[in-house]
Amino acid sequence: MSWRELAEDVLLLSGSPNTAMIIHNQIAFVVDPGNGEGRAKSIHRKAESYGVAARFAMLTHGHIDHFAECKGFDRIFIHRYDVGLAENDVIRNVLEFNTLSTKGFKFISGSSVRVTDTLWWGDDIVGIQAVNTHGHTPGHSAYVFGEFAYVGDAVFGNRLVDRVKILFHTDVPEAMKSLDTVEKLAREGKTIIPGHGPVVSGEEAIALVQKNREAIEQMMKDLWDVLDEPGTLEEITIRLMEHYNLKLEPEFVLLDMTPVRSILSHWREEGRVKIRVERRGVIWEQRGQRINTAKRI
Repeated sequence: MSWRELAEDVLLLSGSPNTAMIIHNQIAFVVDPGNGEGRAKSIHRKAESYGVAARFAMLTHGHIDHFAECKGFDRIFIHRYDVGLAENDVIRNVLEFNTLSTKGFKFISGSSVRVTDTLWWGDDIVGIQAVNTHGHTPGHSAYVFGEFAYVGDAVFGNRLVDRVKILFHTDVPEAMKSLDTVEKLAREGKTIIPGHGPVVSGEEAIALVQKNREAIEQMMKDLWDVLDEPGTLEEITIRLMEHYNLKLEPEFVLLDMTPVRSILSHWREEGRVKIRVERRGVIWEQRGQRINTAKRI
C-alpha cells in the first residue's frame, strides 16, 4: 500500500476506491478513506508524517466501501442527502439492495459512521468545493481542489465498466447529467480522480466519461430489448444479466435491480412502459413503441 504525490500537498492512495489526501493549514483532508485491512493505519501514518493537527474525512457518498475506514477522524463531512446512508445500514441496504436482510449476503453488511458535518453542493471548505454529481446516490458529490476533481462513483474506470456492464446508479437519468458535469470539469483542465480506476486527464478523461455514457445507453437499449417479454423487476433484471453473461448470485441480482428499476420507473413516467399486477408480482411491459436509443433519458 503506497502513496504517490500528485502535486504539492496532494497525495493519492490507489485502490478501490482511491483515497486522496489534501494537506492544508495543519489539517489533512482525506477524500473517501475507503475500506480494507490496514488502510486506516496507512492514512493516519501518512497524515502524521506531515505533522497535521487534525484529520477530516470528506465523503463523496454513503456507500460503505468508501467510508469503512473512517476511524480516528476529527470530523466527517458528507452531503446532507447521504447522511442516512452513512449513518444507518437499514437505509443503505434498502436503497442499494431493496432488502433489510444482512445475514447470508456477503456484501450487504458493514458498520456505519457518525457524520459530524453536512455539506451542500457549492459549499467551499478551504478551497475544496463540493460539486453536484448525484445519481449514483441522492447526495453524491465530487470534490474539486486546485487542478484536481475527485469524482467518486460518478464515473467508473475502464476495467470496471467492461466487467460489470450494468452500472450501479440509484437514479440513472441524474447520473447521466452528472457525467456531463464531470466532462465539463475535464474540459476545464481538471485531472479526474475516479473512485475506482486510474487517474485521468485531458482527452483520456473525456474518453472515460464517454465510455460510461455509452455503457449506460447500451444498457438502456438492451433493457428495452429484454422487455419485449413482460415480467417482474426481478425477472427483467435476470434476463438483462443473462444477456451480459453476468454471474447470477442473489447479491448481484439485488444490486442490479436498483438501476433497472430506476430506468423502468422513468420510462413509466414518460408513458413508454406500463405496469399491472399478477399473482407473481408487479409486471412491467412495453406500451408498444420503441424508444430512440440514441436519445439520452
